[in-house]
Amino acid sequence: MGVYEMLKIEEIVKEYEAGLSGTVYPVDADKGKGSLDASEIKAINRRLMSVAENEEVFACLWRAKEAIYDMVRAVKWERKKGRFVGEGAEGDDLDLILGRPQDVKRAGSALTTWLSSVTAGTDYFESDSGDAKLTLGTGANAEGRVYCGWADPIDSPKMVAVLYELPKRNVLEPTPFELNKDYPVIAHSPIEIFPGSSYRIQCRYHTSGDDAARPIFVIIKAAEKFSL
Repeated sequence: MGVYEMLKIEEIVKEYEAGLSGTVYPVDADKGKGSLDASEIKAINRRLMSVAENEEVFACLWRAKEAIYDMVRAVKWERKKGRFVGEGAEGDDLDLILGRPQDVKRAGSALTTWLSSVTAGTDYFESDSGDAKLTLGTGANAEGRVYCGWADPIDSPKMVAVLYELPKRNVLEPTPFELNKDYPVIAHSPIEIFPGSSYRIQCRYHTSGDDAARPIFVIIKAAEKFSL
């Protein structure tokens, strides 16, 4: 991971935060974005460090940090209350988590594990009932997601590409896991799913068999809206 191998993650974060003060991102009503101050940015950064299980996943999240800040602002604006607190957040305070199997629906049913039996060809990795698009919550249930990569630690990954079907565009991302043997992670430009937006994710498998592909993404919403 380049610089992530040479410097400790905490040192990278501290260097980025040096000099932060006051309101870093003011309210942008025309774009539906709330404000974000230095203390909230630091809380987001600390949360990214705590949810990443290894350096490779952290690298994906850190590359997407500006999009994650942006999504926090969008959720703040949608809810019209609450600050990003992160660890220890309660009630209307905002928090983020790294996406888990139970946070992903396939044909409307939540996953229980990343491991699944797949068939060569295309299939929907994430979708609502009947493979319709999923829609994120608004208002008090406002939720935002930022997808920034994929991991597949199984010995022989089957996934070769992912298609994000978004409200106004589709984004195709190749997943050449064979290039990262130690811990196969593919980072890509952040995909932002805003509150109220509809989307689904299609993938292509080059062969049939067991696969353990998982998206690397964060969910941002009020602390009281998270569940175990």
